[in-house]
Amino acid sequence: MRGIAVLSGAPPSFSVGGSLRVVLMGALSGLVGTLILLGLRALLPKRWLIQTILFYVVIILITLWGLRPVDTQRLMLFLPLVLVYGFLMRILTCRRRAVSEEAIVE
Repeated sequence: MRGIAVLSGAPPSFSVGGSLRVVLMGALSGLVGTLILLGLRALLPKRWLIQTILFYVVIILITLWGLRPVDTQRLMLFLPLVLVYGFLMRILTCRRRAVSEEAIVE
């Protein structure tokens, strides 16, 4: 986050309150993203592609809502982070299919 502050022209500074706010907002955002993904899995079971598209649409819309005012610099700084977050959530939480005993050829 410090890199984003430097790129956006903020003066160099550090505060415990500011750092705590960034950490807590990140944790809250992760929790909301998890709840969105779990809700999509419950509503659309076995529809992996539709779940993924809707998940990306929702998290991008939430990001755009939080980036008020929206400008090119903020989009260039935050949208890659959102896309990486969405990718990691989908990859790291994918369900592994169990292989049946009959499917294994000896």
